[in-house]
Amino acid sequence: MLSTEPMQKVRIIALDRDMHGVVSALQAIGIIDLRKSRINIEDNKPSGHASELSELLIKFEGALRLLEKHEVKKQKHMELEKLINEARAESSVQRVYDLGNERQLIQEENALLDYSIDSSEKLKGTGINYDMVQSERFGYFAFYTDGKGYSQLSKKLKNAKDYSIETRKNDKHISGVIVYAKPGSISDVAKDAGVTEIDLHSRYMHGTAEETLLSSRKKRAQNDKRISEINKELHEISGAKYSYLASMTEMLDIELQKANVSGIFKKTDKTFLIEGWIAKKRYHELDRIVGEAAKGRFYIEHVSDDELAPTQINRPKFLQPFDYLMNFYSTPRSDEIDPTWIFIISFPIFYGLMVSDVGYGILSLIVVSLIIMKTDPDGLLNNVARIWRLTSIAIIFFGIFSNQYFGFQLNQYIGLGFLPTFNWLKNITTILVVTILLGIIQVVTGLAIGAANQHRHGHNKHALAKLASAGAIVLGAIAVSAIFFGQFNTTIGAATGVAAILLILATIGLSREEAPEITNLITHPLSYARIMGFGLGSVIIAMLIDQAFTPNLGMGIPLFIVYIIIFILLHFFNMVLGIFEGMVQGVRLNFVEFFSKFYTGGGIRFRPFNYKRVYTKE
Repeated sequence: MLSTEPMQKVRIIALDRDMHGVVSALQAIGIIDLRKSRINIEDNKPSGHASELSELLIKFEGALRLLEKHEVKKQKHMELEKLINEARAESSVQRVYDLGNERQLIQEENALLDYSIDSSEKLKGTGINYDMVQSERFGYFAFYTDGKGYSQLSKKLKNAKDYSIETRKNDKHISGVIVYAKPGSISDVAKDAGVTEIDLHSRYMHGTAEETLLSSRKKRAQNDKRISEINKELHEISGAKYSYLASMTEMLDIELQKANVSGIFKKTDKTFLIEGWIAKKRYHELDRIVGEAAKGRFYIEHVSDDELAPTQINRPKFLQPFDYLMNFYSTPRSDEIDPTWIFIISFPIFYGLMVSDVGYGILSLIVVSLIIMKTDPDGLLNNVARIWRLTSIAIIFFGIFSNQYFGFQLNQYIGLGFLPTFNWLKNITTILVVTILLGIIQVVTGLAIGAANQHRHGHNKHALAKLASAGAIVLGAIAVSAIFFGQFNTTIGAATGVAAILLILATIGLSREEAPEITNLITHPLSYARIMGFGLGSVIIAMLIDQAFTPNLGMGIPLFIVYIIIFILLHFFNMVLGIFEGMVQGVRLNFVEFFSKFYTGGGIRFRPFNYKRVYTKE
């Protein structure tokens, strides 16, 4: 349970003529992570079809992006030559491109037309003639602004010479044209006043502003009509061709992947060589599949080298978000114990204790369900939310056993009064001891895993140092319990105390790397007391909210409604605070206090050579 999937590196040798069949079979089965061989023979080259397949795929993908999505009927995968020939001959792809390019050009033209219409609407009545602005003697500056900007402009123009200005007020804006004698310039003066310049040289601005309005609006209407015709034709092509084009695109992508992967193979005159990693338990399946594809003309063997095997983890789907979070932190190495199962078990316990309120658990389930529905299934937020959903069940569980329902104690009213419960206010010392014991158990477990990892790598002194540290924590805890709390007699306390000190010295002597961790043998188990601290804080805040803002009808309807709103909002904020702190502290206790005792990480994720078909079938 604490190990990743055992892996084996294999080497496959087969005839050149069987390459396409073998590669297709490997892609279909999807159980091998292909790697470039270190054998010093000639490298193979990507398939000769790779370049054309890439060009065709780009065209088909581009065409699909321009079409409306429709339901796709799965198509059987074609042979390579037939696929390429059909893709070359498919005329609808070029037609879609032509229509898409035409629409884009029209839309760009419409942007210019919209500018000329908007500008001319502002300058209408000013007497401007766009065809006269290219004068050698005079310069033209068109603008629009509000009343404050025009006041600033007027002040700035007082010092200017040889100019005239025509303005027009429209709603809250003032637009106008300033004509000035060259070689002077009004542009800098006007811009200093904060007015917005109108470009008089736009492509569709000709004649007067009124004439431009008529011509631009007419051209805009023609363009809109043509865009409507293009959209209609694209809609018709979508209905008739989307399913076929989507299937063809997927087949091209699959074949391109196969064509490119052959570039990492090795070759001789008549054979090719493949290497890669598979799960050991699937070796016989690989042997059978390759044998069928190569018609028995192949050789397969185990490869032994010092390359780190990729990490493959098989876990139930509902627990895979924990693997996502682990990979986000650092992928476990294939040659070390995988701590994820311990994380899966401990995190909900820590998190549930720190929030421990049935009402908050139910409310968080509702909130998190909405987040899961609205976010990308492959994104960080969605995966964190799915962990949150699982741990909300732990909140409800611990909330029942602490008898907390939005700060109220309700077990006795809902038929659960028979359950043994703990009280956050009355059992503080007990809860504190339990949380520290949880810390001791997890830290000692981490040290034991670290010892196993060190032994696996042949570092036996380091392994003994880890075990000595674990023993020091256990014996030290017994000594403290005996000497300060009277849980054991003084003889046991003295003996375990001395033994703990000796084990600490042994740790330092066996491994200098462990010496800096000595202080953590005390602080890390004690750090788990934060579970009690945050849990108690959440409960006390909930109780204070209940005491101050629990509504009752005796206070009158208006005040009753105000109190209900405040009551709900404060409990919601307390829930959010508890959930945030529970998440952060629960992750911290695992990633810092626990993982620091053994975890190396930095593994290589297993990436099988495969393709997830959506629109096609083999």
